[in-house]
Amino acid sequence: MWHGVWLLRAVNEDGVEKELVTARARPDGDFIQLRVFKTVTGLTSFLIDLGFSVVAFPVYEGQRWTYTLADTPDDDSDG
Repeated sequence: MWHGVWLLRAVNEDGVEKELVTARARPDGDFIQLRVFKTVTGLTSFLIDLGFSVVAFPVYEGQRWTYTLADTPDDDSDG
């Protein structure tokens, strides 16, 4: 099984990056935790849940991958 650490960032048109934080909060306070994916399965499931129909990701440390959001949804590849 592939494992590692993947972080997701949102980048606006000006190139400003913000790290993705989801609704996971620490049980001991109000601090919001950065979402870290440690398995390919977890990362893939998350991206599919967001509506991505094609999933790709870097496999070597230090690599980056960029997704661009379209104004319209992808065509359904299932039929």
